Amino acid sequence: MSNRTSKLMPLFSLLAIASIVLAACAGSATTAAPTSAPAVTIKVAIMGPFTGPAASIGVEQLNFARLAVADFNAAMGTNIELVEEDTQLDAAIATTVAQKLVADNDVYAVIGPSGSQEVEASASLFEGANLAHVSPSATRPTLTSSGYKTFFRVIPNDSVQGPTDAAFIADRLSATSAYIIDDQSSYSASLADEVETQLGSAGVTTARESVTQEDTDFSALVTKIKAADADVVFFPGQIASQGAQLWKQMREQGVTATLVGGDGFNSPDLIADGANEGSYVSNFAPDINGVAGAADVIAAYSAEYGEFGAFGPPTYVAAKAVLEAVDRALKAGTLTREAVLAEVAKTDMADSILGTPIKFDANGDVEGAQFYVFQVVDGKFTLVTESSELAAAQEPVRIAIMGPYTGPAASIGVEQLNFARLAVAMHNLAGGIPIQLVEEDTQLDPAIATTVAQKLVADDTIVAVIGPSGSQEVEASASLFEDSSLAHVSSSATRPTLTSSGYTTFFRVVPNDDVQGPTDANFIIGLGATSVYIIDDQSSYSASLSDIVQEALEGAGVTVARESVTQDDTDFSALVTKIKAAGSDTVFFPGQIASQGAQLWKQMREQGVEATLVGGDGFNSPDLIADGANEGSFVSNFAPDINGIAGAAEVAAAYAEQYGEFGAFGPPTYVAAQVVIEAIERAAAAGSVTRESVLAEIANTDIADSILGSPIGFDANGDVEGAQFYMFTVTDGKFVTVAP
Repeated sequence: MSNRTSKLMPLFSLLAIASIVLAACAGSATTAAPTSAPAVTIKVAIMGPFTGPAASIGVEQLNFARLAVADFNAAMGTNIELVEEDTQLDAAIATTVAQKLVADNDVYAVIGPSGSQEVEASASLFEGANLAHVSPSATRPTLTSSGYKTFFRVIPNDSVQGPTDAAFIADRLSATSAYIIDDQSSYSASLADEVETQLGSAGVTTARESVTQEDTDFSALVTKIKAADADVVFFPGQIASQGAQLWKQMREQGVTATLVGGDGFNSPDLIADGANEGSYVSNFAPDINGVAGAADVIAAYSAEYGEFGAFGPPTYVAAKAVLEAVDRALKAGTLTREAVLAEVAKTDMADSILGTPIKFDANGDVEGAQFYVFQVVDGKFTLVTESSELAAAQEPVRIAIMGPYTGPAASIGVEQLNFARLAVAMHNLAGGIPIQLVEEDTQLDPAIATTVAQKLVADDTIVAVIGPSGSQEVEASASLFEDSSLAHVSSSATRPTLTSSGYTTFFRVVPNDDVQGPTDANFIIGLGATSVYIIDDQSSYSASLSDIVQEALEGAGVTVARESVTQDDTDFSALVTKIKAAGSDTVFFPGQIASQGAQLWKQMREQGVEATLVGGDGFNSPDLIADGANEGSFVSNFAPDINGIAGAAEVAAAYAEQYGEFGAFGPPTYVAAQVVIEAIERAAAAGSVTRESVLAEIANTDIADSILGSPIGFDANGDVEGAQFYMFTVTDGKFVTVAP
């Protein structure tokens, strides 16, 4: 006898005693056994999807059940027969199978069914026959709340999975919007409902769509998902290969949302073609390779069947619950369906290969179990967190970001927002104090920024702010933040007076226009310019930068002409006429609305103006080059191309995976978020997270390196120390660094 067998001996020792009383049991499931006879066959059934679209799950379950029965028989010298019934995850087939098993009086208990819809179809049949059925994977909550006395499950239901998935999406991924899909099965619809409700309570906006389990072409659905631009797509389907198809089509069509599935997707079929790297799934079972007491079972299964996933180990536990119940019924002297049912209800395993005790409540639910969240990493499911960690986590610390997420500067604002989301999500996944990001749209409008600031100041749960984006927004809101000791860290507001005005709550991770102005002026002079036409859009940023550049150019002997527009202007024909008449060799426009710069520069080219075009950091945006009209123009920016910075590779890859391409405004926002988050961590370590403590820690910021390739620390005024500006040119529709 092997070591594995000998270790299992205590579990099944009672059969040796009871084997002499089995002879008369073969023909009846309701008759007590006589006192002596040779051992006979005892039937225990398993029903699940051994063929069909969920076969990869069902076969694994079947093999673990076979292993459990083999262990039992090897330990006891008995002949427990496992009756194997394929349901194909089809409710109608499950009904037929249940009728067959009920009619076979030699079947004393059932392992399964696997799917919730199968249980729903068969439960009343088993109930009428007093035939216990123990599922390793059916999770719909109503299965145990419907009053059935014969149904049990060794895994938690979706009232645990739903909050786990929702908490992970809302808190760990910091999602603000989610697109939920169900496959119309009872399991999928129920779990989708639960998560939708939980996300709504957490303030996450949701959209909802249904598919069928036969669908393979998701092009119309993907179009809807893409238009919704949700942070997360959650699909609790039953057919993992279908999830793989949908998620692959989403990536092919440019959907960059984070992908999250339910327990039905924790299958090799999800990752077979490698298309779903980085996605997440929940499951009712842990990775048992980390459970010490599971080592013998792991070794035996691996030797016999090879690799396994998450659905097999609970099936071993379900089989064990059934076999131990049979053992106890035999010890009591009566092997009947009723006796086995009574013993299943009394299950009390002190430990299991799942690393937890197994005991059922009055409804048949397992007590104290939890769900787990896995991520696909290098083609394998890797544990990320578990429901107890999510439930036990402290209330998140709330920070805000304010910027132009709609309106004419939305391309900049949305990129900033997404980098802030990424910073928060990466922090939360890494552990530490959970952070919740509150998102406020300002549309680059000072009046709206004032209203937003008032709202954030009034919310005493907000301990710091990322932003605002524009200088005029900072000017409108700074005094409100100052009066409430609410730190605000901008990633793009560059007017020099913002830090020279005496505010103690304002910081910025980018250099101001006292650096940008000379950079722009020196670059223009280096181009050989002798006459420059300067345009501003009357915003405080644009006017201030124009003033600095004009002074520097005139000081160098360059002739300067100057004109102003408004941010609402679209017809520049009169201005272009003036520029053309001036004969300037260079036009400098430090505007805030890149699409406006694109319009002006396009109209200039159409009217034959050949001057070199130079913009400020506000024009370093895809909106400048959307129509290809500004090839060869130049722009400055406060941030380098982080794709050339080794320490930024992980962040750049994560952003590209989730959101796609990015420009110059997002990376500084990641750094601003990092400043705030690290200040919160230090304040917490010191014993108190308040506005005042976070403000003090932000002032003490000392990041040795950042994704911008430079250290981050602030001077007494809140300006970042030692930063510089960069010059880019538009080449083949992309911004390419030309200086320094």
